Amino acid sequence: MDAKEDILDYVGSALIDGEEAASTIVSGGEPDLEKLERWAEAMEVFRVELANRRIYAGWLRPTEEDVSAARHLVQLVRDGVPREALVEPARRVFRVTADPQALTALRSVLPWLAGGSGALTEGAEVAKGIATGTGEPDLQKLERWAEDMEVFRGEITRMAGGGALLRPTEEDVSAARHLVQLVRDGVPPDALIEAAWRVFDMAGDADSLKRRGATYARLGDEKTAHIFFSVARQPGEVRAFLDSAIDLFERGGNVAGFVPTPDDLSRVRRLRELAMADSGEELAERRRLAKELWARLPQDYAFVGAQQRLAGDA
Repeated sequence: MDAKEDILDYVGSALIDGEEAASTIVSGGEPDLEKLERWAEAMEVFRVELANRRIYAGWLRPTEEDVSAARHLVQLVRDGVPREALVEPARRVFRVTADPQALTALRSVLPWLAGGSGALTEGAEVAKGIATGTGEPDLQKLERWAEDMEVFRGEITRMAGGGALLRPTEEDVSAARHLVQLVRDGVPPDALIEAAWRVFDMAGDADSLKRRGATYARLGDEKTAHIFFSVARQPGEVRAFLDSAIDLFERGGNVAGFVPTPDDLSRVRRLRELAMADSGEELAERRRLAKELWARLPQDYAFVGAQQRLAGDA
């Protein structure tokens, strides 16, 4: 194990233990001085290593003030102050290591909330059924799918900041329209397979695609959902991502300079209520809230990491 891995292992375990100790204090439990001391020490090591670009940890970037807050909490515990006087200092440090992956998940689903529709989900399922030989072509659903994919592409293009994990291209829209036209023309089901795979960014000759489809069909939806490129989002996935964001926003924190406000929390809660809205005023409200929240979030961690690496090479 090299030095970088040693540092990451030490910092990671100390931060997890310290976060647990702080959470215990916030919940009214007994402080664990040893874990808190290791936490404060590890946080300083982590801050220095990040500042010197020897390690990179996405959005998790403790500041000097964060380290001072952790040391202050340690000193209060050493001094034996009443437990109730530890709650706010513990909450302050607890927020430093708030889970930034919740924002990654939120960013991945906001584009769909801003421009997606139920037709995208239904159409993707029809196309997947064609590709795997498990479903029949449904022209009406496919037509709505192709139309809504173009709308979705336009919405994502207009959203500032980039970083959408699911962003259909003009080629993707053309592939969907081509599949629709083939269904309109009444071509045999076997002739649709290759066109359906193209929509999912898969390639190959007809025989290999049929073999692949048969294999994926046997695996079942849970095993194969990640295989298929699609702008569709399932209701359970959308709500799970929003739930993780609600947990983060309720907890508070500072992730890459982003500090969630009560308005942000209200937006996410309302988005969860409107997650599957598919028409009328509720759909318009969902798209507006998603765009407002998108504009508030920091750039995704992969983009930030690339910027930092480029700066380090300059």
